[in-house]
Amino acid sequence: MSRIVFAARRFRAGLVVLVSLSSLDLSIAQAQQSASPDLLPPVEVAATERAAKTQVARRAPDQPAQRRVARVPKPEWVPASSPVAGVSAANLFPTVVVSPTGIVTPTNLVASSVTVLTARDIERDQRRTASDALSAVPGLNLVQTGGPGGQTSIFMRGTNSNHTKVLIDGIDVSDPGNPNRSFDFGQLLTSDIQQIEVLRGPQGGLYGADALGGVISIVTKKGDGPARATGSVEGGSFGTFNQTAGLSGSQDHFNYAFNVAHFHANDVPVTPVELLPPGQKAIGNNYDNMTYSTKLGAELSEHLTLNGVARYTDATLRFTGDTFDPVTFASFPAAAQSTQTVHQLFTRGEAVWSALDDRMKSYFGVNYTNH
Repeated sequence: MSRIVFAARRFRAGLVVLVSLSSLDLSIAQAQQSASPDLLPPVEVAATERAAKTQVARRAPDQPAQRRVARVPKPEWVPASSPVAGVSAANLFPTVVVSPTGIVTPTNLVASSVTVLTARDIERDQRRTASDALSAVPGLNLVQTGGPGGQTSIFMRGTNSNHTKVLIDGIDVSDPGNPNRSFDFGQLLTSDIQQIEVLRGPQGGLYGADALGGVISIVTKKGDGPARATGSVEGGSFGTFNQTAGLSGSQDHFNYAFNVAHFHANDVPVTPVELLPPGQKAIGNNYDNMTYSTKLGAELSEHLTLNGVARYTDATLRFTGDTFDPVTFASFPAAAQSTQTVHQLFTRGEAVWSALDDRMKSYFGVNYTNH
């Protein structure tokens, strides 16, 4: 099922125009997030008091809170409470979020209950899928059928799975083909994810009725600095063999990021042996996922920026279904596997116009999704 959405927004919370394939809706409703917000990647610096004081000295005394806030991680051996010019490093460089207000805001200025998972957190915990990354977030009940690639739903604060709004780079990725339009997290890989924000509690004022439980906003990595190529290859139990490759960077007023990720597991045991009929062997699930993503940006002038993102997922899951005895009506695992294929395409192009020293921003975005 395909869907096209046109969205225009002014003054950061104004008129939103939505055009779908079958209807026209003019309403003051859902906030539109940028496809490429100014979330700076972690900056590696020497963790010394002199380096920290240099960061403070570079900022003018009368400079207001910056729109873009860098986050400088401190090594394990440096106490988090080490004072720098009377202010802790956590207050100088807080993590920034987008989902609570629709604009980049430091977490220490947000009153909402929000949990942030950064790329550093995901790499540290070796989370290969979004469902694994979100499984440790408080306030979420994650339900997954079988192993990797199985239908995965999230229930936030006791609400239904369709009451959690999911955004990827500002794109509403809810599946119109599902009866309740919920998003399947089982197909989302994490290799290109910069930040996951879990905003708990009703957010209908900003995002509409489908955000009754909360919002999960996912921001992918943005190219910055000299060209950099990354890659990884890993293998493990259950026939796991994964690879990633990426290229990112920026040149003058243009930034780019390309990423390819492959997740494969060909023997995940999910069928209880005691449920098998006599003489029938268990067949492990087989899952293969190829995900391609890109993010591009161009600053045409001091006031006009163009952004574009695209994400395509091609996944296949072979699983063991149920069959029934026509005499006893008993249920037991089938002898042959079933096949489920998933094709997802998420794209967004937007123009951002800034005026009055970034005090007023106007967005025009076009989203296209195909499930």
